[in-house]
This record gives sequence, C-alpha cells and structure tokens, in this order.
Amino acid sequence: MRAGVLFLILAALVAGHVRVSGADSADTAAFKTAKNLLDDKFYEKAEAAFAQFAATFTNSPWLPDAILGQANARLEQTNYAGAVELLSARIGAAGTRADKYLLWLGEAYYRQGTNRLAAETFAKLSKDFPASTNRLEAVIREARAYKKMAEWGRVVELLGATNGVFRTAIRTNAMAQPGYLLLSEAQLALTNYSAAEATLATLRTAGLEPEMAWQWQYLLCRIQVAAGRVADALQGTSNLLFWAGSTRQPALQAESWAFRAGILEHQDSLEEAITAYTNNLAPGLPAAARQQAFLKIIGLYLATNKVASAAEWLEQLLGQDPNFPAADVGWQTLGELRLRQHSTGPETNGVYLVKAREAFAGLAKNFLQSPLWSKGQMYLGWCYWLEDKIPEAQRAFQSAAERLPPSPDQAFAYFKLADSQFRLKDFTNALNNYTAVIEKFPTLPEAQTNLIERALYQAVRSALAVTNLAAATNLVAKILAWYPNGFHTGPAVLLTGQEISRQGDPGGARKIFSEFAAAAANSTMLPEVQLAIARTYEEEGRWPEAVSLYEGWLGTFTNHPAQPQAEYSRALATFRVGDETNALRFFTNFVARFPTNELTPRAQWWVGDYYFHRGGLEDLKLAEYTFQLLYLGSNHLDPELACQAQMMAGLAAKERQGWTDAERYFTNLANKASCPMDLRLQASFAYGDVLTQGMAPDFKMASLVFGSICHDYPTNWLAAAAWGRRAECLLQNGQFNDALSAFQQVTNLPNADPAFRAQAKVGQARVLEIQAETLTGNEQTEKRRLALNLCLDVLYDESEIRDGGKPNLLFWTQKAGLQAGHLAELMHDWRHARKVYERLRKLLPVLSASLDKKILGAQEKLDAEQKAVP
Repeated sequence: MRAGVLFLILAALVAGHVRVSGADSADTAAFKTAKNLLDDKFYEKAEAAFAQFAATFTNSPWLPDAILGQANARLEQTNYAGAVELLSARIGAAGTRADKYLLWLGEAYYRQGTNRLAAETFAKLSKDFPASTNRLEAVIREARAYKKMAEWGRVVELLGATNGVFRTAIRTNAMAQPGYLLLSEAQLALTNYSAAEATLATLRTAGLEPEMAWQWQYLLCRIQVAAGRVADALQGTSNLLFWAGSTRQPALQAESWAFRAGILEHQDSLEEAITAYTNNLAPGLPAAARQQAFLKIIGLYLATNKVASAAEWLEQLLGQDPNFPAADVGWQTLGELRLRQHSTGPETNGVYLVKAREAFAGLAKNFLQSPLWSKGQMYLGWCYWLEDKIPEAQRAFQSAAERLPPSPDQAFAYFKLADSQFRLKDFTNALNNYTAVIEKFPTLPEAQTNLIERALYQAVRSALAVTNLAAATNLVAKILAWYPNGFHTGPAVLLTGQEISRQGDPGGARKIFSEFAAAAANSTMLPEVQLAIARTYEEEGRWPEAVSLYEGWLGTFTNHPAQPQAEYSRALATFRVGDETNALRFFTNFVARFPTNELTPRAQWWVGDYYFHRGGLEDLKLAEYTFQLLYLGSNHLDPELACQAQMMAGLAAKERQGWTDAERYFTNLANKASCPMDLRLQASFAYGDVLTQGMAPDFKMASLVFGSICHDYPTNWLAAAAWGRRAECLLQNGQFNDALSAFQQVTNLPNADPAFRAQAKVGQARVLEIQAETLTGNEQTEKRRLALNLCLDVLYDESEIRDGGKPNLLFWTQKAGLQAGHLAELMHDWRHARKVYERLRKLLPVLSASLDKKILGAQEKLDAEQKAVP
C-alpha cells in the first residue's frame, strides 16, 4: 500500500469518532487539523501538529492515530530512524492499532534499508494478529523486503505456500495483484520460467489498472526472453506498448520501445531495431531515454557499416534540434563520419570535407562546455588545413592546444598549430610551438613515435628561416642525440650545414637530395645523400623502395665506411616490409661481418628481441643465448647495454620458466656494482617476481626482496611498484593488515605511476572485501563501502584515465569498475551498480556485450524495487 492508505485509515477513524451533533471536540479538531496538513503533504507542519496533539491530549482516543500520523510525516521526510524510534516507543500503548503500528514500523525499516528487520516486523504482524485486515499487506511487504535482499526462495516460500496467508487471503481480497507480480518475479529470478508464467496467468490483465497491466506484460516479456522464447516476447511487446500508452506515462512508453528495440537488436534485426529506437526520439519523453535511443541508433548504423545513412540521419536530426540530448556526441560523430567519407569515398568537389567542417563548427557553436569541444576544435582545424584555409586552421588548433588535457590529441594540436604558423611564415611562433611538442611530451609514446622527431626537424627549419643558427645547432645536437638513426637526422644535418630551405615533405626532400646528387656526382657526400634519399622512402613507409635503394647502395659503395650503416638500415627496412626471415638473416650476417661496429650490439639486440617476441620455448632459448653473447662480449661501446642485455637474458629465461637460470641472471645483475642503479633495482624487482612463480612460490622471500627496494630506495621510480608487489605477497601470506599498509604506501608516493596507484587501490579494496566476508551487519557494510570508495577513486579519476589511455592503467580501471559494481551489488545498491557499469562501458567499449548484461540486470533490480515501493 502507498502512503495514501494511511490517509484513508485516518479518514475512516475520523468519521467513526465524529459526534452526531454539535461542534467537534478540541481533540477531534486538533487531530483533523494535523491530518489535513498530512493529506496536503505539508509534512514538516503535520509532524509538528501531531507532536503537539500528543503532548496536549494525552488521554484522547485519537492519540494512537496521532502517533501513526506523526510517524507517517517523518517517513515522508525520510526521517526513517525517527519513525522507527516513535513507533517502537509507543507500540505498547497502541491498543487496537498495534497491527497498524507493526505495519508502519516494518515500512520504516524497509525505507531505511534495514530489510531483515522489516521482514521480521511484517512477519510478526501476520503471526500475532491473525484477524488483522492488514495481514495480506504485511505478507506482500515481507516478500518485498526479501526481494530487496535477493532472497528469492523466501519470496516464493512466502507467497507460494498453498495454506499461507497470501494464498488464503487472495480468495476474497482484490489487493493481491502486487503479490502475484512479486511471486512471478521471484520465480523468474530462480529460473523457474514455467512457474513464473503460470503465476502471471492466474492474474491476467483483464480488470487491471493500466500501469499494473503494463507491469504484468513487461514481466511476461522478460520471462519469455529469459526462457529463450524471444519471438513470443517480441510479439508481446505490442501489448506492452498498448498498456504503456494507456498509462499516459512517457517513461513507460519509452521503456517499452527500448525493450522491443533491444529484442530486435538481439535478433540482429538491426534496421527494425533502429526503427523502434526512433520512437524514443520524440519530444516529451525522458531525456535519458531520448539520449539512449540517439546513441543506440548511431551505433546500429555503424554496426551495419551504413556510414552514409548514419551521417545523413544525424545531419537531419541535428538540423531539426541542434541541442538534442547528447547532441554534442552527435555533432562529433557526424564530423568524423564526413571525414571518413572524404578520405575513403569518391570525392565530389570536397563536399564531405565541407560537411565535416560544418559539423565540427556546430559542436563548437552549441556546446561550449562539452568535454568534446576541445577535440572538436582539433578536428575543425584539420578540416581547415585540408581545405588549405591556414589562418582558420591556426585559430582552431590554438583553441584545441589551450583547452585539451595533456594527451596525444594535445600534442597533435600543438604540432599542427606550429605547422600552420610555419605555412603562414610566422617562423618565430612556429619554433615556439614545435619546441612545446618537444618539451611537453617527451615521454608520451605517441609523441615519441609520430611527432617529436618531426617537430625537431621542423624546428630546425623554423630556426634557419629566422637565421637563428644557435637554436638550429642546438636542435640538431638533440636530434642526433635522440634519433641517431632517425629518418630526419640526415636532412636536418644537411639543412643546417648548407642552409637549404625545405618544403617539409619527404617528396620535396627527396627532390632536393636528387638534385644535389645529380649536380655533385663525385662529391664525397654522395653516399650520405643517397642514404638520405633511401631514408625519405622509409619516412613515407615505402619500405620496398628503401630496401631496393639500400641494396643498390651496397652494390655501388662496396668500400665506404658507411657500409655497416647501410647494411644495418637494409636489415631494418627488410623487417619493416614484413620480411622477418630475411631481416633475421641480414642482422645475423651483420653481427658476423662487423663484430666490433658500434651498431653490432643493436643488431644483436634485434636478433635477441626477434626470438624473444616469437615466444616459443626454443625461440626463448635462442633469445637468451643471443642476449648472453651480447652482455658477455667485449665490444660494447656502451657498458649499460651489457647490463640491459643481461636483464633481457634473465627475462627470456623467466618466460621459458627457467626459474633457476632467471634467478642467477637477476641476482648477478642486482649485485653488479658497475651496473646503473636503476637496472640493478629492476633486476631485484624481476628476481622478486621469479620468487612468486614456479612450482613452489616463496612469497615470504619475495616480500623481503620487494621490501628492500621500498625501504632502501624510497624515491626510485620502482618504489611504488615494489610496494604494490610486496602488498600482493603479504596478501598471499594472509597478512591482511600489512598488505593494506603496503598498498597505502603506493598511494602515498607523489610520483607513483597512475597505473601503480590504481593497482594499489584495487588491491586495498580486495583486502577489505576479504575482511568483510568475516564480518556481519554494519561492520561488513562499512568494510564494503570503504572498498567501494577505493574502486570508485580509480574508476572516476578522469585526469589519469585520459592520460594517453595507457593499457596497464585501463586494465586496472577495468578491474576497479568490475569490483565496484560487484561491491555495489553485494550492498544491493543497484542504482550505483548500474552507473558503475555504464561508466566502465563508456571507457572500455570492447566490454560492451558483458557490461550491457550487467547494466540490464542492475536496471531490472532497480525497476523492480521502484515498482515495489508503495
């Protein structure tokens, strides 16, 4: 029963006590005043009026009813503890109202979330007051409390017993409809689909109110889907939509269309699913439903590879309503789709490029506060760049660079901002922004791979353009130091040495080199120029041409000092072509022919790395042997490389599960005084890992090894990882409090890698969850809540999650999200469980299939709770 039932009870009581003649007595008038305030939902004033009544009219026959009214007012103000306190204290004086006191005391416990007490209180009413007219309602509410605790068996036992209160009362009582639905849902939860459907069949929809009929039909469809009768469920959605329309509740209509669309999507009837979801785009429906439909339709269009249809649909919808829910995603997606059409489809005077620009401009205009705005500016700048509208491109890239968080996108925006300024001959600012790429993103893998070397090269050109030879020389020194074999090193040296003005593209560079070669065929620099030409093909990724040029070079310049460099480059280019077999032969021959060359260790390293990444047992043995030769050789120009090779030999032994050999490599390296400290600590760390593996893991010894790194080198970058490993060892040993402390040390380190911090928080949560299993009641709940908060710290750390999307960080984000959802489910917090899974799905779309099931499950539990709330 809803709260209004109490109003009816009180109204009936008033009618029964009113005198036949004359004015109301003082207590009756005061009671009616308080009741009227309660009826009109002035709960705070109603509570005060009932409290005043109780204090004033201590002998009034209305007193028990006034206490009920006061408790109800407290419930409506979510003061559940106050309602419990009041009803518990006054039930002894309730008289004939005692059953009603128990009914509302149980409701107070239920709303408070103390479901076990709620169930016990409702059961007490049924047992102690066999003549009460509230017994049926109490049984239904008791079952509802068991549902909250997911004790579906108790629900079936309570409502399904032949001689139970529910079964006997419903023969003459029409208030049992929610009980039927609850019993059927419990049978569904227990996968007893035939019983669940049979229970619904006893109720039918005839005579039901539209909302109750909708709930009946929705539950039937869910049963049919769970039982694998998807076709029946799909047919049943017609009735579901009818009843939803009869309720005139937009939320139910939207949920019905979404349910139908989900079935169609499950059946791979994607076009029909799109049509169904389209019904939820209508104005007047809940914003969340419209947004879900919008995003679903986009996804389904793309799933069917209908790029053009998706773009046209988005364009039409956004043209009608530019601020549609999630329209910022729509504008961004539309722009990306148009760019895809521009790059892959038949071009018609740049029409798709213009449409892409217009879409990103729509995002910029309508969604200044959207998190997508900055990335949209980057794409807008790219559109202008492709249209050769360089001033406009510069402004857009400037906005993107200023507002994007540190990320590959921001690095790209800085780089293209500098490119735009270079094109506009603003060489001073171009130099500043190329330098920004170099200085702001030196450790970003994407920048290291795709941008920094190019930024150095372009910075050299910019410095030369303003005759800043000092800056150019400094930049060349950096490019030689950082990329001694890089694609841009030769051109940068030639540019600086001869002050040649460049155009900035590999083809232009190759043309200049070819002209130089033609004009200076006998120059001593010709071999270097020819090698530079070969490198321009490498720069374009045209590896077959590069291989051909190197082979021609090697046949022409047979005695040139750069022959080892050319041999090495040919081997590397052959590898890039994908011809690993010949690359292996060339590198192996290189090592044999040039045993003392400075590139020989790198060639040996490639050979070892090749076998290492193949990963087979024999390959790992060859990798170990190659790295062993490398670190034992006497021709190392860089002693540190020997230590690194020894480390790799140990890793190869570890991968092939040669634990004894791996332990020897790592312990020898860790104790080698000539080895850089960082590598020695890495070796110690790897030794600790070896101790945790194998046939007989020694977590105690491993804990000591990791502990020595933590305590002896607390500021080293490995300290955070070592604390985390030590915590895992302590956890394995059952030292839970020590494990918690060790994990906490990771989070305390200011420079700890984000992934290590994430791993540590997930580890803490895992320990707390284990400890919670040994507890009960509030202590257990508090432990789980602490664990949940730690997982949420990782899942919602936006700045870290967006920091390049590092795989190891995303791994722990995934672990945190799944654990957070699990913990929320353990606490029956279905709303937050759903939110956690939705967040995780957004971050990791690859998990959508499994997460959608979890989201649906949580939503079903939440919907069921909401529908069961009186």
